[in-house]
Amino acid sequence: MKNMKKIFLLALLMVTTYSCEDFEGWNVDTKNPSEVPPAFLITAAQQSMFREMVGMDVNANNFGMIVQNWGQTTYQDEANYLFRERDCGGNFWTTHYFLLGDLQEAARLITENSVEEDGVVKNQIAMIDLMMVYSWSVLVDTFGYIPYSQALQGNENLVPVYDADSAIYADLFRRLDTALNSLSESNSMGSVASGDLVYDGDVASWKMFGNSLKLRMALRIADVDAATSKSMAEQAAAGVFMSNADNAAFPFEMTTPNTNPNWETLVQSGRSDYIMAESFVDLIVPLNDPRTEVYMQDNVIPYVGGEYGVNSAYGDFSHIGIPWHTENTEGIIIDYAEVCFMLAEANERGYTVGGSAEAWYELGIQASMEYWTDASLEDFADYMAQPSVAYDTAGDSWQEKIGNQKHLALFGRGWEAWGTWRMLDYPDTFTRPPISGLAVPRRMYYPNNEPQLNGSNYDAAVSAIGGDELDSKVFWDVTGQGN
Repeated sequence: MKNMKKIFLLALLMVTTYSCEDFEGWNVDTKNPSEVPPAFLITAAQQSMFREMVGMDVNANNFGMIVQNWGQTTYQDEANYLFRERDCGGNFWTTHYFLLGDLQEAARLITENSVEEDGVVKNQIAMIDLMMVYSWSVLVDTFGYIPYSQALQGNENLVPVYDADSAIYADLFRRLDTALNSLSESNSMGSVASGDLVYDGDVASWKMFGNSLKLRMALRIADVDAATSKSMAEQAAAGVFMSNADNAAFPFEMTTPNTNPNWETLVQSGRSDYIMAESFVDLIVPLNDPRTEVYMQDNVIPYVGGEYGVNSAYGDFSHIGIPWHTENTEGIIIDYAEVCFMLAEANERGYTVGGSAEAWYELGIQASMEYWTDASLEDFADYMAQPSVAYDTAGDSWQEKIGNQKHLALFGRGWEAWGTWRMLDYPDTFTRPPISGLAVPRRMYYPNNEPQLNGSNYDAAVSAIGGDELDSKVFWDVTGQGN
């Protein structure tokens, strides 16, 4: 019944549209309601969010190539970080603003129309705001300054100001705390639970999601505001994910149009555009890592990655693994393995979050292996016993140790792997694509049409961040020197 509910809700999304206004009852289309139930808007936002974050569509999400998980066989613009022609930044930006609009509208409808108990309504609004904070944080981490305080106002304000990225983060922390304090397991999610395909309206799970997101954001700012970072991380640590069962995962289906977007790109398209990148293959293969045979196929043995950013024959190099070729592989935006590595980092920074850096590092590797493989505890022990993996000997710094293994655990989740790389500067194996010669981007371009649509505010933001360029940096990215 649970899967049938998901299929039903997703199917309704494909046929439901909404009109801007009705004029005193005239011209009302009863088949296309002017107000969509909040549960449907929540489902729509979640589907858009997860498709955008886990997909590998070259028109929007090229982060798997930015961190050189994989490369392209023929068309090399995106692998060379030439994102302007397809307006990759604009497409990513637009998706997030649209889904934020859906979530804002869901919150408005609940606030204005709900007849459910106050505690239920508070839970509903808090869940929606946690999703909004996630999406806002993605936009900030991707672009830097963005429209925020004046955004989502529709025709009332078509030229919103761009707010400072650091100021937005401060407000997002406030909103996170408000949402977390509002969530109460004494009440349910009521009528909107049916639209929540991530946690089925489970309040405890949303609390863990909020705290895990808070921990991520806290560590983002560690190098620019250590005191706030420490405080926020320590507040979050006791409430984060505790196992892979807590992962923020979206249930893609076996049938279109609800399939995993990577299956659509790699299989449904009938194309052969992607191969494993040399830098990733060369990082994981020497470690005798059980995840290798999951992350990539054995079409060639030994495994071999293509030189990044140049044309490569599809049949000569390792192909991306079977899970990315499967219709119903779930999509994940935060998981337990990531949380473990974040707690390891927090320990190294001297934060009081429990455990030790080494213990959380090992738990992060174990969580990733348990998710992706059937490796036994003995296999895991053998893996950890290698000097190239053991915490004491795996690298010269904690950034190298945690950065390399977290990168392996984040395979296929390019956006977060990119964020982690910008924080820790590891792996340090990325190469400059030879056609463009560009360094790995530190941020993404603004939409191509922003200078025309919102010129003065765009110009002010560009001036503040040091140019609408790939080597400009968001406020928390202060240590990286590029590749």
